[in-house]
Order: sequence, then structure tokens, then C-alpha cells
Amino acid sequence: MAIVLEKTTVYGRVYLWQSDELNSGTWSRFELKWRNPEGRLIKVDSDSFERLPEDELQTKFEEAVRLVESPEWDEEQKKLYIEKLEYEIAERQQKIQLAKLTKRIGETNEFGGIKC
Repeated sequence: MAIVLEKTTVYGRVYLWQSDELNSGTWSRFELKWRNPEGRLIKVDSDSFERLPEDELQTKFEEAVRLVESPEWDEEQKKLYIEKLEYEIAERQQKIQLAKLTKRIGETNEFGGIKC
């Protein structure tokens, strides 16, 4: 058996798993899921960590839920998404400039840069 704490919020889902066998060598694991503004599912798993007493486990779970439930979480996700889009746009603009430069170089010949 295992201890499973799970809550779905407006902004995402928090899932915490831990074996309830005191002497087991098993570990615990957090999982957060949410949808970005584009609608894609984002999933983040924690590294496994050693078993925690139930009260500490509950505290960590509640902290994660508070984080995901906060409107600041949603705003931060939107901000990160916009930054990603801005980066992708800048990257595309660089590729376009490089393609234009390559085309201009290709239009010149080796006789003093005169266009053919």
C-alpha cells in the first residue's frame, strides 16, 4: 500500500506518493501537472526523496497545493510562456536574416562581387 495525496485545482494538479511500509527501501515522489496558456499539458516530477513522517509529508503537500492554487502561479506561467514565444520569434527573425544574407551572397559571383 501507499500514501497518496492528490488534489486538482483551478490551475493544476498536485500528486504525492509515498510507500506506507516503514522499513521499505521505497522513496517518495511529487508530481505537478498544469496546462500552459497554449493548452499543452506540462508535467514536472520531483526526484525521488526519502520517506518522510506523515505530518511532514502532509505539510509539503499543502505547500505545493497553495503554490499551484495561487493566482500568482497562473500569472507566472503566462509570463514564462510569453517569454518563450518572444525567444522563438527572435530566433526565427535571426534565421530569416541569415537566409537573406546567404541569398545575397549567392547572387554575387566571384568577379568582384558583381551581380550576374
